[in-house]
This record gives sequence, C-alpha cells and structure tokens, in this order.
Amino acid sequence: MPPMKLLYAFVLSFLLLLPGSLLAQAVWSPSQPISPTFANTTSLAVSPVTHQVFVGSTDSGIMKTENIGRTWQQVLPHAVYSMHAKPDGTLYAGGTGVVYRSTDHGLTWTTHSLSSQWPVRKIIHNSEDRLYAATGEALGDENNQEYYVGDGIFTSTDNGQTWTQDNEGLLGTLSIWSIAIDKNDKVYIGTHDGNDRNDIAIGLFSRQKQQTAWQPVPVSFRNIQNLNMASLFSVALDADDSLYIGFQGSNKLPGQTNGTAVGGTLKSADGGQTWRPLYLTGNTHWNYWDQPVAHSLYVSQQGILFASNAPSRGILVSYDKGQTWARDMTNIARAPYFSMLQHFQFAETAYHHVYVLQPFDNFMYSKMYLLGSEPTQPGNQLSLELFPNPFGATLNVRFTLPAAAEATLTVHDAKGAVVYSQPLQGKAGVNHWQWTPGQHAHGLYSVKIDTQAYRVTKKVVLAR
Repeated sequence: MPPMKLLYAFVLSFLLLLPGSLLAQAVWSPSQPISPTFANTTSLAVSPVTHQVFVGSTDSGIMKTENIGRTWQQVLPHAVYSMHAKPDGTLYAGGTGVVYRSTDHGLTWTTHSLSSQWPVRKIIHNSEDRLYAATGEALGDENNQEYYVGDGIFTSTDNGQTWTQDNEGLLGTLSIWSIAIDKNDKVYIGTHDGNDRNDIAIGLFSRQKQQTAWQPVPVSFRNIQNLNMASLFSVALDADDSLYIGFQGSNKLPGQTNGTAVGGTLKSADGGQTWRPLYLTGNTHWNYWDQPVAHSLYVSQQGILFASNAPSRGILVSYDKGQTWARDMTNIARAPYFSMLQHFQFAETAYHHVYVLQPFDNFMYSKMYLLGSEPTQPGNQLSLELFPNPFGATLNVRFTLPAAAEATLTVHDAKGAVVYSQPLQGKAGVNHWQWTPGQHAHGLYSVKIDTQAYRVTKKVVLAR
C-alpha cells in the first residue's frame, strides 16, 4: 500500500472543554473538485485498511482519493447510492437493484443482483458478517406529489455474493432508507409511508438476533400517542445503544383526514420503549416548524453526534449525547440545491479524521477531531505539553514534575501498540525531550508520561 500523505491545511483552532477530556477542533477543509464536471454525491466510505476515501455518486460513479481529496480517480463508472466498508477492507456499493463488491481495495468490482428494481439506499453488517441492504426510491405523481416505493430489506450471509429478500413483518411501501445495528445485533430500520398511499402508524421496525420477523416499534412522546411517520430519515445508535431517529409525520390515524404535523429528532435510551425530543436549535418549545429534523445522523468513534438538516441549518454537532448542539458549517459553501432525501453523509478514519459530503456539491470536506488528554487524577501535579500538533519530523515533549522522580515516556499508535518507550530521570520543574518518529506511519498517537505517583496522556497527530 503506498503511504497516504495527510494534508492539514488548517491548524487546530480552539479547545472545547468536555467532561474528562479536551477536544481540539479545526474548521472544515474542502477538497479539490471530486469530478471535472459535477458529481451528485450520495455516499461515502473510508477503507479501514488503506484509509483511502471512496465517494459514491449518481453521475460519476465511485471516485477514490488517497490524499484527502487533492486528487481523485474514478474506480467504478456506474451510479451508486450507498457505500459500506467492512473491517477487512471489503467494499460494497449499492446501485439500482445491484450491489457492487470489491475485495482488492477498489481496484476491481463484481456485480451481485437483488430482486429489486430500486436503488440500494443503505448497506451495513452485523458482528457475524450478515449483510443488510435497504431499497427505496422517491417518485412523483401526476400532481407533482412525492411518494415512496421499494422492495424492503435484503440480507446476505456469503459476503454479498447472493441476496435474499427479508421482509417478514414489515408494513407499508417497503421503502427503506436507514438501518442501524446495536452491540447485540438488534437491527433497527426506518421506512417511508408513501405520502398517504400506504398509510400506516409505524415507521420504525426492529428485529432481535434470533427473530425472523420484523417488529413495529411504536413511537410516542409528550402528548403525541399515535405518531404516523411519513418519513423516517435517519436511525443511529451510540456506544450505549441509545437510539436516535429523525422523522416527519403527523398524529393522524389511518383513515382520518385531519392531524397535526409533527417532526424532529428523538432519543430513546431503552430500545424504543420511551422517547424524548432533542432540541437541535435550543428552542424547547416543541413545534414542527421550530425543531429541525435530523435528515442524517452519525455517531463518531469518540461519541460525538453529528446531524444534518436541509435546507438551511446544515451540520449540527453535539458533544454531550444530544443535550446541546452547535452549528458547524465553517468553510462549507452553500450548495445550489437542497433535498430532504439527499442529505449529508459522514465517514471517519481510525485517526478521528471525519469526512463529510454535502448533497448537490462537488466537494468533500474534512476535519480532525482529537481527544486532548485523559482525566487528571485528584492531586495530579504532572503536566504535559506536546508541540507542534500536528507534527512532522520531530515532536517536542515538555513535562513538569512537582519533585524529582523516575519517569517513563511511552508512545502508542492508534491500535494501542507501543512504538516508543524511554525511561527518564525527571527533575523537579520543567523537563524536555524530543521524539523522532522515523518511519512510523502518519496518524494518531498517544504520548504518556508515567511516574510512580502520576500519569498523564495526550494525543498528537503525525502528518507527513
């Protein structure tokens, strides 16, 4: 694998104080144009093996970059609506009624048919490597009213070579655009109800690992007891298996003609038994027009929650599991069009480099999110400074001890392996050391100073 050269165009601009840690945040950095003409981007994936970034689009196929978007190469010419990367580097891309698969990091692709005429909107896998593919499409009728169609869920147990329709228990149009899987392999899916053509009171379904039929998950909150979801745009789970959904709908029962419009973003900490609204704008008055809908949701490796909303609010970020939110669109240009169905896509490397695609935009944007330090222990008088950060040839290490003591400087890579260890005889006051990484790969490293009484760790990025 040729080394991927990381480019950091912006310096870490400020630190946000988090419970037990510091988060260093840069602004979004735009790539070069993805396509020489235009790429209607739909999906995004990062290879866990090569760290190459793959962007799917409907008009330029799949484009690949090895250098954070400085240059792009087309690796598949067909229209793509979704992408997924497994830990072993196998790549999947959803086309119209097909799934494309690559086992050689995007060099070659094979085509695997589904019994569907609709686009594959989402691909995901569970802990046993069972693959799930969701199908769906939005069409317009003679009155220019949008409605939804689809063939539901397909599953594969042979690494995506063959697919079987798996819709037992599902209701409605079978137009599915979102899937999430928890730590116990419980699957959640969200459907669109077809603009009253197939009106049902449920838009969220789940299935336990040993079950064969999908089960409806009733959603109620505040005084809304009969939520009819016209569109369930997004489903996501955090590390605690708390469930997040973004939806639009009403409290109108099937067969009724009147109802109150309802929409927004909800969170459940008990698998969908109880729900509470998330106030993405800070306005706690629950009103359809006041609360933005999370048209996409992404939970980062560090638990940072990203949401996107069309058309004007863009990316919203929460560092406290949805309690508070902040808009994060610096350096992201406003796209010429917007759509509630085509929304922001997120992906991330093992080094906490987050990538984002904006719909109807020919650029990819990236940003580095870093944990700054471990929680300090009570009475900890050991301080540690690392500079510059990111660094290249040499990292300067400065630490302060309350008294002379033997210390150990240890450097771990992103996988936790020790790449450098040096015993030091620390003096009272300020101590200096330098680390030269040599041939170590670019990426995220942890630098730790240990004494018999104290310990402190900070993160740093090696950028070649």
